[in-house]
Amino acid sequence: MQHMADCLNMGGKSNYFQREKGTVPFKATELQQVEDILGLKHQKILVKTYRKSNFTKEAAK
Repeated sequence: MQHMADCLNMGGKSNYFQREKGTVPFKATELQQVEDILGLKHQKILVKTYRKSNFTKEAAK
């Protein structure tokens, strides 16, 4: 997480963690950087994030 925070110029890993957790949304520019760093397309990142957020919502019911 610290590596990703450093690559995205976020300061600390807690800032990146908040985005990864879904508490704070990624900015479009950050999403492009994440794609480049991880070598993944945004569709793959967003689908996984969407599934994870729906699972969390369902578990809370």
